Amino acid sequence: MPTIVLDIQAKAVWLSLLRENFYTNFFLAGLEEWMHMNLNANLSRRATEDWSPLWATTCHTLWFWRNKRIHDDTFIMQTNLIEDIRRRHKEYKLSLSTQRIHDTKMRNLIHVNWSPAQEGYVTLNIDGVSKATELWGILEGIKFARMKGYTRISIQSDNKYIVDAIAVKSFKNKDENGIYNQIRKYFAELENITLSHVFREANKSADIMANLSLSHDMEANFIRFAQLSW
Repeated sequence: MPTIVLDIQAKAVWLSLLRENFYTNFFLAGLEEWMHMNLNANLSRRATEDWSPLWATTCHTLWFWRNKRIHDDTFIMQTNLIEDIRRRHKEYKLSLSTQRIHDTKMRNLIHVNWSPAQEGYVTLNIDGVSKATELWGILEGIKFARMKGYTRISIQSDNKYIVDAIAVKSFKNKDENGIYNQIRKYFAELENITLSHVFREANKSADIMANLSLSHDMEANFIRFAQLSW
């Protein structure tokens, strides 16, 4: 039997938490049997209490009190030990419940993929190493699409800052604002332009083509097909 339950004060705590018909087995069982019993059986005096976490909380609290008594001269023992244990147990259950909710939210899958433009539109996917290059990409992309005769353009970017800044027409940086002013002219001239934020995974084509272009010295590179590696 673990040393922790040999302490007279600790024993009084266990007696207050256990159902009477479990007293003998709890205090006389070997370590392996004791662990198995506490992890798998409901020994709690209160039928509504889940014994396993209450038992674990009690073990931790008793060990905490023991170490405090030995090593901390200023430590003052709680006057109501059972109340303190049940408070800690309640806090543990609450944190566990919150963690489970968080884990469930984290595990929700989002299927991300590239979305083609609606009929009559051409998609312009943008990828840049900085805010300025992202804006230049939008500007040059619009120019190229216009040169090809497209007047309806669906722009997709994984840079949320750029998408939001264009939406509210606000750029604090002078250079960025200068590029935006040029973009705004095309927004007014063309029949229809949409701008939306996409996840990076949905923008892999632009990312791959941007990386391919780094191996060329030309100012403009036209790549008919970019092999995606998912």
